[in-house]
Amino acid sequence: MRKVGSPSKVGTLPWARQRLTTDLLRRHRGTLSRDDVQQLDQTRASLGKAPFERFRRQDRLSVTDVVSPLWCEAQFQYALEATGRRRRTEAMKVGSRIHDELEREIHLPVVIERSEEIEEERWGLILLNGIIRCDELLRTGVTRELSVWGRVRGTRVTGKIDELRIVADESQERNAMQAFLGLPRGLLVLSDTKTRGSSRPPTESAHLQAKLQLMLYRSLLAGMRDEGVTRAKEEGLDVGRPFTDAFIAQAMALLSPDDADKVPSHNSIEGFWQLFEVHLRPLCEMLRRQDGQEDLSVTYLQQLTRETLFQHSFSFDRAWMDERADSVMAWWHGTRQAQGVRQEEAYKCSMCDFEAGCSWRLHKVEEAAQRYRTRRSAS
Repeated sequence: MRKVGSPSKVGTLPWARQRLTTDLLRRHRGTLSRDDVQQLDQTRASLGKAPFERFRRQDRLSVTDVVSPLWCEAQFQYALEATGRRRRTEAMKVGSRIHDELEREIHLPVVIERSEEIEEERWGLILLNGIIRCDELLRTGVTRELSVWGRVRGTRVTGKIDELRIVADESQERNAMQAFLGLPRGLLVLSDTKTRGSSRPPTESAHLQAKLQLMLYRSLLAGMRDEGVTRAKEEGLDVGRPFTDAFIAQAMALLSPDDADKVPSHNSIEGFWQLFEVHLRPLCEMLRRQDGQEDLSVTYLQQLTRETLFQHSFSFDRAWMDERADSVMAWWHGTRQAQGVRQEEAYKCSMCDFEAGCSWRLHKVEEAAQRYRTRRSAS
């Protein structure tokens, strides 16, 4: 038996097959030399494969995979090629610790033992988490770390919503309609907390990442009822296979009495999905009925003091989301090359591990030099 908390992240890969050399990886403790970065360029050209084919062999992306390139596609591509992932900075580690603390203020992570021989129980744990989180949201008005999955522009994507809250809604008409339909009164708000080392406002590109992230979460959550157990079937799992008695006993101990009573007759992935869908239905219906409302929110905290620096609420914009998701997917699937930063964002280069040999940056420097030579020769 294996003790399991939240389900392990989907998409962990045997990166050694894609990495370049052991020596290069040993050197990647920070900035890479110009020769190292150019070696990455040469290997990419020789392989001729799309990033999705090279680095996502389980045929899915995370929401983080979709939003991270918005900072700088060239940097993200180099990081994948050098180590298989972005280097975690100290600020990122502090942010993760704060997220864990915020989650524990609301609930403790679900911890359960499952059989290593029955892979279906991994999916059982995912669905169990979903049932518990949705039930908590509907009973108390708040939950955190709700897993979502579905398709974004044809590509399978998974994610985890930082926080969901049902907040007071001033619209008496909408409240009356929701009460008539048996839905919770209020507005379902999806939010995310970002941490900052400084007190300066977030840059435009950082804020765009947060906006796209929340819109993707909302889109995935709203469409989850259509997913059913499709993803589990695509993984080759038997959605009707019963879970072990030990797994079921632990699940029943964690669920509300109403849900626990139904578990013995819903003892499989398909059965757990049916229980999950009961809790999911009102949330999806709330999202459908509040289109156009500012139901997405990002909060920026100061890392040391935990003081709220900025808070921004906005509404879901499918056209805006699709345009940016299409662009990122085009890079992931190899229909266009990675692009670096614009001239006004060149400050990012000084913080990049790959600055010395970045082909995008060197090309832009040469373009600027050529324009200067042309102006001088014309004067």
